[in-house]
Amino acid sequence: CGVYANGDERSTVSVGGDGLVVRFVAGDESDEVSARPIGPKTFEIVGGTYARDRFDFPLPGFARFGGTLTPRSV
Repeated sequence: CGVYANGDERSTVSVGGDGLVVRFVAGDESDEVSARPIGPKTFEIVGGTYARDRFDFPLPGFARFGGTLTPRSV
């Protein structure tokens, strides 16, 4: 859990549902998704526009969303 920021994008990750909930914010746009674990550090988004997209936590203090490695900011 935590906040990950890179440039104009900010992702807040929290525990919720059957795994994690992520709130993505980029400029004036935002979206919230739920994700289920599919590996020790990998999650798959369930439902909505981003269904089946994956994100992971490959290194301590970093998350990878859409192929972009993003540092934890909070």
